[in-house]
Amino acid sequence: MLVMRLIVSNLFTALFICLIFLTKRLLGERLSAKYHYYIWFLLLPSLGMVLVPSSVLRNFSAPAMLYEGIAASSVRGGTDDTHLGFSASMGAEDITDTLTDADRSAFCAFLLAVWLAGVLIAAGIYLHGFIRLRAIHRKGVFPPRHQKELFQRCCLRVGIREEKWENIVFLQSDLLSVPCSFGVKKQYVIVPGFCLESLREREVEHILLHELTHVRHRDNLVNSLFCAVQAIFWFHPFLWGAVAQMRQDREIYCDWSVLGLLRDDEARRDYGQTLLRFAARDRMQNLYTVSGLCGNREGLKRRILCITNFRRESRRTSLRGVSVLCVAACVIIFQLPVLSAFSSDREDVYRPEDSMTVIDHDFSRYFSDVPGCAVVYDQEADRYEVYDRRKAFQRVSPCSTYKIYSGLNALEEGLISPDHSVIPWNGTKYAFSSWNQEQNLSSAMQRSVNWYFSELDRRSGIRKLEEFYRKIGYGNEYVGKDTETYWNGSALKISAVEQTELLKKFYHNEFGFKEENVSAVKEAMLVAQSGDVRLYGKTGTGSRGTEVQNGWFVGFAEKGEKTLFFAVSLQSEDGASGGRAMEIACEILREKGIYVTV
Repeated sequence: MLVMRLIVSNLFTALFICLIFLTKRLLGERLSAKYHYYIWFLLLPSLGMVLVPSSVLRNFSAPAMLYEGIAASSVRGGTDDTHLGFSASMGAEDITDTLTDADRSAFCAFLLAVWLAGVLIAAGIYLHGFIRLRAIHRKGVFPPRHQKELFQRCCLRVGIREEKWENIVFLQSDLLSVPCSFGVKKQYVIVPGFCLESLREREVEHILLHELTHVRHRDNLVNSLFCAVQAIFWFHPFLWGAVAQMRQDREIYCDWSVLGLLRDDEARRDYGQTLLRFAARDRMQNLYTVSGLCGNREGLKRRILCITNFRRESRRTSLRGVSVLCVAACVIIFQLPVLSAFSSDREDVYRPEDSMTVIDHDFSRYFSDVPGCAVVYDQEADRYEVYDRRKAFQRVSPCSTYKIYSGLNALEEGLISPDHSVIPWNGTKYAFSSWNQEQNLSSAMQRSVNWYFSELDRRSGIRKLEEFYRKIGYGNEYVGKDTETYWNGSALKISAVEQTELLKKFYHNEFGFKEENVSAVKEAMLVAQSGDVRLYGKTGTGSRGTEVQNGWFVGFAEKGEKTLFFAVSLQSEDGASGGRAMEIACEILREKGIYVTV
């Protein structure tokens, strides 16, 4: 899902860039130069959305239609394990689902190599420019005293206090054809030697005001930041056009700020003439981290036009600009619930540790009538036997199998106890008569009473539930915002392999819970006993509307000193149910030498 998340994020950014261009075109002069420039800053959080941690994204619920389709809420007659509506299939399918593990790894490695190659090339271009700048400023010389005094006066005019002057170096160099400024912590303003020698003082003043305005606006820092973003997202075609436009808008905003410092229209015309003096000069190539007086010819045309039509920012124009930024920020925030559907590959597919021994085993004869997967953990051999590896690692909703751990959590929190677990019936008439009475942990587990465990979860609360699921490592560990249905086609998801692994840890109490609580849940899970064979388990059935979509049976079987842990998961519109999953599990257990009748 990480690949899908990256694709969605970049598609959203492309649309956002188009929206920025459209907004700028529609508003035109009704938006001041400042906000024409500032709106580009929102590209940074838009692109950065792909880096937001999954734990944060999961706080923003994606619409069900995006995540897993519309699940209709209904209760059907039939088995005791029929639940609210559920869809086991993902609405947005990971493109890697059809790949084997080896293919997926090779594909990801290839993509990573291509991306790194692009980053290195972009970084090399910027590094080359940085080396050239270092050589220029090292060979630069300090200007005459009277020019330095002019520089200091210009600093004061643009609002740079005297205590900041030591971090700004003013140089002249014959290696440059146009003035520029660069640097982040220590900033350099460099002008060509001919400027100080042949231009009038007013023209030099205009040059310095422009470059020092860049310094005051911290444009060189912003420029460096966008260069880094370009290097990282070099593959994004819309980004290159956006950054190019951003640089033009930066220069126009700088011009607009300088024009505000000039006294009259004549001074502003002189400023425009100063720009035109550099129009015919070659701009510096590969120096993308600099801010300069000049730009390309198209940009200069726009700047001269803006100088001609210069107007100071009114209150209305300022409010309009702030409103545009707020609306654009809201558009970016809207991206959060969309990306929550693709918050991490953890949400979709389980990636086990390398130390886990997993072998393929052919149980296909038991799945002739309904597709699904099976996992059996042999404790003696310390290995997992898996049928249909892809499905076995695919996370789906646990349905009623979650009740094993919902009950355990309630016991650990003291909401119930092994000896006092009765909850009175709430009076609601349910389709199953066995639900319409008070329940204890054992009866509620055997009858799969939804309202009993929903009440336990309500008393526990979302925060405590997520802490508990995080502690035991239950699937994606996500409850969402609803304690009623998070386990049934909503937030919580787990794979068959994880179910089996978790049952093993539960059985041996590797989590350090109270032994009496673990024993109470085990006894509640007892399905059948015959001689020295004891079968423990929990079914789960999920449906969409009136069509069953998913069936579970998870648990463990004991025969003497031998214990097998298992999980059977069925996904089909025909024949998938918890009862059918139990039948298949019993057939697999017989193959393993454990005969049990349920």
